Amino acid sequence: MGVGEYINYGSEVGFGEAPPYDLIYQILSKWKFGPEKVGFSKIDYIADSDATKSNILQEIASTFSEADENDISYFYFGGHGGKDGNIYYICPTDMTSSVNSQITVNELEESLSVVPGTKVVIIDSCYSGGFISLFTADCYQVLTSCTSNQICFPINSGGNTMGAFTAALIGGCGYYYSDFPADSNSNGEVTLEEAYLYVKDEISSWGLTQDVQVYPINSTFVFAGY
Repeated sequence: MGVGEYINYGSEVGFGEAPPYDLIYQILSKWKFGPEKVGFSKIDYIADSDATKSNILQEIASTFSEADENDISYFYFGGHGGKDGNIYYICPTDMTSSVNSQITVNELEESLSVVPGTKVVIIDSCYSGGFISLFTADCYQVLTSCTSNQICFPINSGGNTMGAFTAALIGGCGYYYSDFPADSNSNGEVTLEEAYLYVKDEISSWGLTQDVQVYPINSTFVFAGY
């Protein structure tokens, strides 16, 4: 899910561009897992004016409707995020000033909790670290772009303006190179911990105060393979 346009706010609110579908598809199509090098069975992507609250929640249900306990499902969101007291949320394109128009951490967890198997949750938004508190069950592997009290920054990457976190993540996992720079031991697999460390170091090298968060710590889960 990528949201760079907000229909109720015009040009007043801008996250930058949502990474285009063909770019996301190109990168994810490179990812192959296990000895048999199996790729994703399905890649769905909605962005900007299509990424309303109802469409996002419906897309989660439809995309993962055939998942079973042996499957691994990935959810990515890039766009604005916010908080209201202790309520953390991501912002669909049709957001208003009401928290009810947002997708709160509780609503997202409720939608993903019914999906069998392992869920990988990737959120590039301000205050996204506030989501980790509800995604700590064994079935979750989580990367967020910052802490619960930080904002995120956009950068230009390959001609596209996107979140610095997203740019670093895809850069480490197949965007620019045939190999994957995040694979620190060059074994053909990027663990969640390797992805986290690579993105953290990249963002730091760009001089941005944005502390990537990960759950669980030191995870050997294979986040991306090639």
